[in-house]
Amino acid sequence: MYPTYKGLIMAGYQGWFNCEGDGSGESWNHYSTEERIKEGYISIDSWPYTAEYKKKYKTNFVYPNGEPAYLFSSYDKSTVMTHFRWMKEYGIDGVFIQRFVDHLRRREDAIDTVLNHAMKASKKYDRAICLMYDMSRFKSEGQELYDALITDFEGINKKYDFRNTKNYLHHNGKPLIGLWGVGNKSRSGHYSLEETERIIDYFKANNFSVLVGTSPTWRTLDQRSISDPHLHEVFKKVDIVFPWMGGDVTIEEVETKKKQRITADMEWCKKNGIDFVPVANPGFSWHNMQPTKEFNEVPREKGRYFWANLTVNIEVGAEMIYVAMFDEVDEATAIFKCVQVVPLKPKGSKARTRFVPYEVPPDHYLWLTGMAGKMLRNEIPFSKKMPERDMKKVK
Repeated sequence: MYPTYKGLIMAGYQGWFNCEGDGSGESWNHYSTEERIKEGYISIDSWPYTAEYKKKYKTNFVYPNGEPAYLFSSYDKSTVMTHFRWMKEYGIDGVFIQRFVDHLRRREDAIDTVLNHAMKASKKYDRAICLMYDMSRFKSEGQELYDALITDFEGINKKYDFRNTKNYLHHNGKPLIGLWGVGNKSRSGHYSLEETERIIDYFKANNFSVLVGTSPTWRTLDQRSISDPHLHEVFKKVDIVFPWMGGDVTIEEVETKKKQRITADMEWCKKNGIDFVPVANPGFSWHNMQPTKEFNEVPREKGRYFWANLTVNIEVGAEMIYVAMFDEVDEATAIFKCVQVVPLKPKGSKARTRFVPYEVPPDHYLWLTGMAGKMLRNEIPFSKKMPERDMKKVK
């Protein structure tokens, strides 16, 4: 039973990767910008380490030694089981399953299949699991956000009964629901703050705790946040505020700008009787997804950037942490196992494909997350210095 988010490090879990031939009918969804995976269309920046997957799918990329490069499908039960096994092995408490409202109509089977796998895996490996609805970029197409989200929730809650599911994450004595995209200026153009408030009121009336994901400037109501002061009144109804990352692209900025920002955020939340969860991410890259973007990478620094994010959160008094993300290789924010030696571009290719190698053992970020969880719970001493590990035991 997971009665509270406090004391836990949870990660975001996209579960949206598909491969041609996996049975989903989604082709190479989220691996490629087209229905085939080839040079010039690949959209991931990190390449998954696939040695431990029972099912994997051959691509036309090869490693420097000539071996073919494979990818996994989230649609396969064995894949999700492998991911949750890693969570248990490395001491990661669990994940928020991302459920994108704008995908519900066209990818319902794939989304529901992955959720079903994850529910079973969380039970088998005793990991916490929680539903997070991503409302960003929702397009009505004749249906309001409220109707789309609540209809979907009532259907899956009837199936799983989150209130009585052993591994479903609770908070303040009630099952927790995450709502991402509340008050984000660029992400909430197709629904109003009033409609979002109706959704929050629905969950509160049905005895659920509510976590809202928002912009990093939610408190000051500027830049990436909507400017409506009613946003703060809406947030006073919820249980947890969860701001996304700011523009902290170096370790120095994390230890100064981020520290100042989340300290002030926590003070606001404490004053208003609300819990606060900060984000930690291991780095970022979207060379292949957004090749024309001027800003397209936050270096990982071999784990030091991630550790700085984790320790700053703990240093300012955070009681829980959200890691972004467990499996997102699209933007190279994944903490799960990825390769140190990346596949090669095909000979003669003029495309701008570039993969970002881990430069550390494939499991390094899983291990760091587990160590941070111990530190959060005072099981090991706090240290801003990234811990060293016995490399003889590295998998």
